[in-house]
Amino acid sequence: MRLWLEMDRADFDRFPPADALKWGDPQSRGLGVRVPVSAISRFFSRGMSAWWFGEPFGFSVVDTETVEIHYDRDPRLAELMGLKGNQYDGFRAHVPFVELQDIEVIVTPHPVYDWWGADFADGPPEVAG
Repeated sequence: MRLWLEMDRADFDRFPPADALKWGDPQSRGLGVRVPVSAISRFFSRGMSAWWFGEPFGFSVVDTETVEIHYDRDPRLAELMGLKGNQYDGFRAHVPFVELQDIEVIVTPHPVYDWWGADFADGPPEVAG
């Protein structure tokens, strides 16, 4: 059994074997790879948070100097801060990375699951054939 994983393009050169990688959309920052479940020793998600002008924000990296901040709280404050969006979809803006404060990387470990939600921590199940 193989799983489809997504990773950042920055991990491309460090992932063996490189010929197993399948690039995603050229405009996408990510790539996908199919790997056997037995090759996965750790499965996790990574998120980031930061403060911008005294308010907590989620963000994603746009390039080496810019981030897109994500805000989903007070619409009046979002408007005062010049953010674009709405109270249903959230507010966003591109800002210089250097304006962020108290950046935190949040790593959340997860068990390895197959498509049906079975836990493969002890190896894949026997499949009737």
